[in-house]
Amino acid sequence: MKKNKKAIKLLILFLLCSLTYIIYITNNKRTIKYVSLGDEYSLSLNSYNNTDYGYNEYIKNYFENLKKLKTYNTYSYKNILIHDLYNDIKSNNQKKPIKRLLRDANFLTISIGLNDVIYLNQKKETNNKINKIVEFDLIRLLKEIQKYYHGTIYLIGYYDTNNQTMAINRILKSIKGKKIKYIYPGKCSIKYCNNPLNNYPNVEGYRKIYKKILEKYN
Repeated sequence: MKKNKKAIKLLILFLLCSLTYIIYITNNKRTIKYVSLGDEYSLSLNSYNNTDYGYNEYIKNYFENLKKLKTYNTYSYKNILIHDLYNDIKSNNQKKPIKRLLRDANFLTISIGLNDVIYLNQKKETNNKINKIVEFDLIRLLKEIQKYYHGTIYLIGYYDTNNQTMAINRILKSIKGKKIKYIYPGKCSIKYCNNPLNNYPNVEGYRKIYKKILEKYN
C-alpha cells in the first residue's frame, strides 16, 4: 500500500515537472516582439478612411499561428509627419515609452512619409525641395530608430495612386541601409484600392503588403 502511494506521488511529481517543462518550452519559443510604427497605413485605414484589417494584423496572426508571437505594439497615428515620430523618440513619449518598445522589439515595420509629401505640396514647395526635405528627415528618423532597435526595418511603401504616392515611393526606394528592406506594394488596381480618390488600400491590398513582407523575411 505504501509502495503504491509512493508511486502515485512520484507519478504526480513527474507529470507536474513535465507540464512545467512544456510550458517553459512553449513560452521560450515565443520570441517575436513586433512593433508597428507610422501613419494611416500602420493604422490599417482602408479606401474609405475606416479602420480595417491591415498588414500588421496579418503579420501578428502569422506569428501567433506559429506560436512565436510574444508581444505586439503599435505606435501610429493619423497625419503623423516624419519629424513628429523623430521628436517622439527623442523626447521618449511618456504615454507610451517608445524607446523601450524599440529596445525590446526584434521585428519592426514602419510606414511614414506620405503625409510629409502631401503637406509640403500644400505649401507649394518645389518637387526638388520636397525630395530633399523628406529624404533628410527620413534618414535622420531611421538613424534614431537604429540607436535602440538593431534588427531589420521593413520600410513600407505606398500603392501608386497619384503623383504624391509615386514621389514618396521614389524617396523610400532610394534609402539604403544594411538592415533596411523596402516593401513596394505596386500599382493600385481596383482589386487592392476600392476608392480611386483615396490613398489607402482595402483588405486585399494590405494582404498583398503582408505577403511581400513575408517574402523579405523568409
